[in-house]
Amino acid sequence: MQVTAIIVAAGKGRRFKSKTPKPLARIAGKPVIVYSLEALIRHPSIKEIIVVANPLNIKAIAVEIRQRRMKKITCVALGGRRRQDSVHNGLKFVDPRQGLVLVHDAARPFIDKKMISASIKAAANAGAAIVGVPVKATIKKVQGKNIVEKTINREGLWEIQTRRYLKRSCF
Repeated sequence: MQVTAIIVAAGKGRRFKSKTPKPLARIAGKPVIVYSLEALIRHPSIKEIIVVANPLNIKAIAVEIRQRRMKKITCVALGGRRRQDSVHNGLKFVDPRQGLVLVHDAARPFIDKKMISASIKAAANAGAAIVGVPVKATIKKVQGKNIVEKTINREGLWEIQTRRYLKRSCF
């Protein structure tokens, strides 16, 4: 199966509170985005990768890609105002011959072959898939700003990892 991956790296990172945008923040000497890109590049089902970047960091991301000679990356596209706009911008550059599109957030660097394969398989079988984990934290319903109404039962609740599982000239 032919799969395109879109890496969304267009957020502003306001909650991150750093001068360095999240996709370019370094973990063990490498930018966060590079970990996801490397995992996707190594996966045999991923045939092309489209990176969608914020106008403020698009040049720096393109430099990281070029320095590492990441060949499966066919495009670095401009992000939109909202995440859904950024995904839409990335979809415009997907080769229409590809069978499946995997969307992944650049701020989540710890994907691996097993997770990618499971997402592809689930999406191929069901038409769509999303990665998540069961909720572990205690969840409270709060009234106003500081009055706890009740504790929500976690059974059946999942924390979604915001990953979702048509021309080309850019970069």
